[in-house]
Amino acid sequence: MMILHSKKLWLIIIMGIFIGLFYFFFCNKEKPTEENQSTIEFTGVELKEEQNGKVIWKLKVDHGKVDRENNIIQLTGIDGYFIKDDNQLQIAAKEGRWEKNNKIIFLEGHVEGKTSDGGHVSAENIKYDEKIDTLSTDKPFTIEKDGRILSADSFTADRVLEEITAKGHAKLKDKEK
Repeated sequence: MMILHSKKLWLIIIMGIFIGLFYFFFCNKEKPTEENQSTIEFTGVELKEEQNGKVIWKLKVDHGKVDRENNIIQLTGIDGYFIKDDNQLQIAAKEGRWEKNNKIIFLEGHVEGKTSDGGHVSAENIKYDEKIDTLSTDKPFTIEKDGRILSADSFTADRVLEEITAKGHAKLKDKEK
């Protein structure tokens, strides 16, 4: 009787282990959270926008996180360009976001750019508004070109910095040699 009782005990223990393993491998899948369902992450991707069949901007990003609910893409490690006719503005920034519904790209974190005609821009942030086809910043910036430096508290410009309106404490001076 004792041997039979001991066999039943071992059988129950072994069945418990199998049930536990089955649950662990097949039934214990994490349920997707609300955050996981509404976001997608990617690395090493090119984003671009076209108008009338021509690319108007292209950005290569090291990492992105898409908020599908708000249609906003958070970006890091940004390198790309804006183009208009034969002119181009190469641009790089540490981070930014693309608000697809509002058609706005916001770059920040030591934004640097070089124009195809030799200009260089440096700013804390730069915003591109595709609806009105303008670049702007609300922080101090400098643009250097042809041995001259333009600085001000903010600016508005076309997307390749051909036409610039500087605002607040604007200064244009010769570059020191």
